[in-house]
Amino acid sequence: AKQGLEQARQGREQAKAGLSFAREQLKSATIIAPTTGVVASRIIDPGTLIGPGMQYPILTIVDNSAFTMNAEISETDLAKVRIGQAVELTVDAAPGKAFTGKVAEINFSPSMGAQTYKIKITVGQGVNDKEAFARLKSGLHANGSIVIEKRSGTLTIPKDAIISRPGVKQGVFVV
Repeated sequence: AKQGLEQARQGREQAKAGLSFAREQLKSATIIAPTTGVVASRIIDPGTLIGPGMQYPILTIVDNSAFTMNAEISETDLAKVRIGQAVELTVDAAPGKAFTGKVAEINFSPSMGAQTYKIKITVGQGVNDKEAFARLKSGLHANGSIVIEKRSGTLTIPKDAIISRPGVKQGVFVV
């Protein structure tokens, strides 16, 4: 009986060691993303052996709760743009809807081969139209207008209403 009891104890210890090993294996087989989001693409197939020194991504994760728009502005407009300025955005995927973003970064080094400067615009925080915002996806093309200045109580006319004639200054006919 004593010998049977000792064998049972040894079996229990082996089972504990096996359970500990299986838990470590499971921990090594589980991938935890460093951020929240939706898996946009899977580069590595399930069951593929990977190691800690991998130099390429396993998955592409997209966070659709906020977006960043990369844009370029001309050198003549660079002095007019400031971080935090409002940007009005439209996207073909959400026709008739406008989104508001803010200038988040300005790169003061010109783009290679052009006299344009890269800026980043963020959109997503405080969006009022959640239904329209839900139609936005990463990679969509957007058009943006930076609001340089707002004035109220000013007279405005369409640009096409200005008439230019040779030898005469530009003007507008008043009826």
